[in-house]
Amino acid sequence: FETARERRATAPDYDGDGVADLAERGLGTAVTVPEAPPATFTGLVPGAGVLDASYLRAADVSRYQPKVESSGDLSNWSSANVTQEHAVQPGPGGRLEVTARIAEGGQRRFARIRVTDRQQIEELTFGELRDFWARLLTYWVTQLNAAGTARNANGAHGGADFEWVLRMMWPLGGWLSQPGRPAQLTWNGTTVDVAERLRVALVNGTDPANGSKWPYPVTNQGNQIVVEGPQVAWTAWLLHQSKLAGASGGAVWDALTAAHRTNIQSFLAGMGNGTYSNNWNLFIVLNHEGRKRLQAAGVTEFNSWSQSVIHDRLKLMQEMHRGGGWYADSDVENAFDDYLPWVILPHQMLYFIMGNGDSQAASVIPGTGGRGRAEILADTSNWLKFQIRTFDALGRNPEYGRSSTYKFARLTTLALAYVIDRQWNTPDRWNLGFSVLPEEITPGMLRRLIRLHINHYLANGAIDPVTHRILLGQTPESASQVQEVYISEGSNLWSMFLLGALFLLPDNDPLWSTPEEPLPAEEFAYESWFEKPGFLIRNLPAQGHLELINARTWKDETQAWASQSYGNKYSKFTYSSHLGYCTRSGNRLDQNVMVGTSTWRVRPLTGSYFLRTDRAPDEPGVVRTSHEQVVSGGTARIRTLMFFKEGVQLRVHRITGANGLRIRDGGYALGHPSGETPAAPVYGSDWVYLESSVGAAMVARVHGYTALSTLSGTGNHSRSAAWRIPYAELPSAGGASVDVASLIQGSASRFDPAAVRALLTSFSIDGNTVQVVWSDGSVAAADFEP
Repeated sequence: FETARERRATAPDYDGDGVADLAERGLGTAVTVPEAPPATFTGLVPGAGVLDASYLRAADVSRYQPKVESSGDLSNWSSANVTQEHAVQPGPGGRLEVTARIAEGGQRRFARIRVTDRQQIEELTFGELRDFWARLLTYWVTQLNAAGTARNANGAHGGADFEWVLRMMWPLGGWLSQPGRPAQLTWNGTTVDVAERLRVALVNGTDPANGSKWPYPVTNQGNQIVVEGPQVAWTAWLLHQSKLAGASGGAVWDALTAAHRTNIQSFLAGMGNGTYSNNWNLFIVLNHEGRKRLQAAGVTEFNSWSQSVIHDRLKLMQEMHRGGGWYADSDVENAFDDYLPWVILPHQMLYFIMGNGDSQAASVIPGTGGRGRAEILADTSNWLKFQIRTFDALGRNPEYGRSSTYKFARLTTLALAYVIDRQWNTPDRWNLGFSVLPEEITPGMLRRLIRLHINHYLANGAIDPVTHRILLGQTPESASQVQEVYISEGSNLWSMFLLGALFLLPDNDPLWSTPEEPLPAEEFAYESWFEKPGFLIRNLPAQGHLELINARTWKDETQAWASQSYGNKYSKFTYSSHLGYCTRSGNRLDQNVMVGTSTWRVRPLTGSYFLRTDRAPDEPGVVRTSHEQVVSGGTARIRTLMFFKEGVQLRVHRITGANGLRIRDGGYALGHPSGETPAAPVYGSDWVYLESSVGAAMVARVHGYTALSTLSGTGNHSRSAAWRIPYAELPSAGGASVDVASLIQGSASRFDPAAVRALLTSFSIDGNTVQVVWSDGSVAAADFEP
């Protein structure tokens, strides 16, 4: 269910002075202080027939680079007829005064200043993607061990970091799969022999006599190497396909002797035939499917695959399917996260690609009620309609769930959907009758999203601009606790899955040149409810971010390692695409309610979206959820209603079993970078407001709470070096049941907390029903869940 209002997103402008933050950095003005317009246009220069544009800019424009562009129609802009630095002289405050001269170009001429971030990709072409990967490769090769099988340091699993090489196989093989591509790539004077690096890895990694071989055979079916088996199976199959296509990967395949191929077969067979209660079943599937297809192609060294194992593990995955492409990554948990787009859905897609010549009937998995290629890909297409709504206007998505270090791997399913439609879902081949990439996600939209999402990490410094190392966090100041206990530098390269998918496209595919089209978040403010996981996605253009409200999904934290890895990644009421959150060792209070001193929401018991029959068409529904917290003397039950208006959420809790206990409800953990001293909290009569260069956050007490305060700390934040949390408090609850309510907002820019508080004009509770009246006269009401 979705409500939407047309609202065009604008570039982030923290101080609201009409100059975007990116422009201010290039012009040398303060992002946090409103200033006068930065440029003057002198008009036609007498006798010269030119237009001069003068402006002040930063002295250092090595990263943020201003450029004057001109246009005759306000639609098509160019800098081709502009002399950018016709005159340059010292300006005030260490800035430079620059005059750009625009040559005559018709009866009328418009001019603008556009600032670009040289650290980002300005246009996603095939060449730009190639160069982006080449930069990453130049760092990757410096970290290889002598055998070329692992990173020259230990990983997270007690031995060599073999993930460093095995996860780079996705793009290594993908790059070599298309005719006409060179076997070597060069960036900034450093040449990487892609073909040789792949050949050496396959040969040495599977050679039983090599002291740096990959760890096989496994005796423990939980060994991490099982996860990496599919990369080898897929790459071997793809190299063979590359030979048939006349691509440079064929030379790598030809260089593999019968003994080498036998070793690769032994490695794959050495992964065992484990049965799992999660996504690991798919690693066994691709392992066997790769060997099956190679043997069918006449490569006799590959054998000992089992069709019954393939079908059984696929069947186990379908038993985790909750409908519409939503797979819970467990047979006991109700966990929905990004393991869907970067593991579960794309591995099933690769399985179908390897069996691309099969009929639909041959693809049906026994014991699943007829689920095969068409049914699973139709569900995948349906799920992508959800995913496209999780990206904000800048291509960022809420930081939610585990393994966020995998970054842009979350776009892999979208990329593979496009690849499948282009290469196999054609009238003469699969002819599914639908597009796997949903029609509402156009190629232009996909191209834009890929660029924006990669740029999100480039802009944040999550990819080091000098060394080209992909950092484990979302920014250089992300706390180490954002990574799980099983994550290391090599694990991080799961992000390469996206590049592996995109490299399956020819260099001249239309994707690389189709005009970009805006994302849904750029055109509408919306609330989209997804029933299977219990997620509400709120796109908030005016506040500069997008929220994921989690009503029902949870991850088991009962084991110590799981609590250490997953704490705070599933339990919060709300996750933001911009503001981040406190990690496991930080504080549990942000976007959470705490009853007593050390308990918080971990596992929702129920979650639903309530819609009044008499509601206005664009009126959001109400999220209803409940959970329990073990407290001193027993168990507290918390039933929660969440009302929404513009950028705010009104959280109402009915709590039983909390007599005499402290109750606190927290807003966003507003971060700030190291070296910044943010402004002190601002208090109103019933609200507290925080600002930093990252954004702003507030909490207002509406009902039941008697106090307001803030918490602060350093480290332990997903994005920032330090953080502060505003919260409302009831020091001691009285009676068997207590009702409390708070108004919460976060934003990428500053806002007026008094105006936000004034949005709510009336609040009342009558028995089990809560009713609110907003300042525009609209009324919302809902009952607590039983």
